[in-house]
Amino acid sequence: MSPSESKIHVAVVGAGIAGLAIAVALRRCPQYAVTVYERRAAHLQEPSAGFGIRDHGVTVLKKLGIHRKDVKGVMAAADGEVPLWLLVRQDLREALLRRLAVVGETLTPIEVVFDANVTTVEPEIGAIHWSLVGADGIHSRTRPIIVSDHPEPIPSGVSLFRFDLPMGTVKVAMAEDHEAQAILSDGPEGVFGSIFTAGNGDLRHVVVYPCRDFTQVNFAIGIPDSFVHNSGTLCHSWTADGSTDDLLRALQGFPHWLIEVVCHASFLKLFQVRDVKPLQSYFKGNTVVIGDAAHAMVPYQGQGANQALEDADGLCDLLADADDPSHISEILRLWDSVRRPRASAIQEQSRDSLLRITTKGTGQSILAVEPHVPIKEVLLQRAS
Repeated sequence: MSPSESKIHVAVVGAGIAGLAIAVALRRCPQYAVTVYERRAAHLQEPSAGFGIRDHGVTVLKKLGIHRKDVKGVMAAADGEVPLWLLVRQDLREALLRRLAVVGETLTPIEVVFDANVTTVEPEIGAIHWSLVGADGIHSRTRPIIVSDHPEPIPSGVSLFRFDLPMGTVKVAMAEDHEAQAILSDGPEGVFGSIFTAGNGDLRHVVVYPCRDFTQVNFAIGIPDSFVHNSGTLCHSWTADGSTDDLLRALQGFPHWLIEVVCHASFLKLFQVRDVKPLQSYFKGNTVVIGDAAHAMVPYQGQGANQALEDADGLCDLLADADDPSHISEILRLWDSVRRPRASAIQEQSRDSLLRITTKGTGQSILAVEPHVPIKEVLLQRAS
């Protein structure tokens, strides 16, 4: 039997954060041969969307060999014990791809196949792969195989305009607003991301923070779907174009510098914020879903990427102990028993946080996420 034939073959569908994270993690496990299938071409860039990685996500990234400088992350203000990196999705994805390319005697090579259109999934043991990991996002083709009657993603009632601008451009727009300038200042404990709201309870809000080593400023501007002129065309897509007129109309009553900033944004993207109801299971047979395929959530606790990283870390920790393909399904059951309750609770909390966006409750909600406990510690606590 060749070395390849003796390995446990794993297919990962999707080369986003979740899929690449589990692939990088499994490089430490020599018993696996992992192939990642991505439907997009290799040269396509991720939308330039900013997001935050909290303490538990930071811990996972460091285990994967990724540090803040590798993703040009900005350290957000925290209490010194809870790090928060502000970064751009494309920078993290590129860092994960670089980790896949690192050569080392103890690291198993990983193949990434781009332009791969995976149309069917078999949840039990297949002829080629012993296990399949569905990391194919909110519109997952893997999820219906596991939970066939699960409803489609649900609109939250809010859509987000996303764009970023050079730091210098934003500072010029803020020139007369010294209070606003403070949100882009780098203090000894890091920066503060800021949330501006309309003040009348209609869920209009603006989230602003620096990223990419302070060279760019990320903007996420939320508006009720009813503010979109042609709301029938709304979709959950990072690449759908947004209307400057719709955005300017929605920003009436906000600080003037925001109006100036929008006038500089040449590539406005608009996507309808959606999530999915908690699943009854994240696995079936030897197939499992992770990341948005398992627990897509609205971004109002900043937990989407963090939960994807927790998924990958916990799954790898358990798979590392397996040396027989017949054990895979039981490992997935154990992983599901720990990860699904936590991620499902955060899904619900995130939607509640959206409804509190007009109050100080959102910031408190973000900080209120229960600390992450490594999956093996949870299982040991159960057994004792």
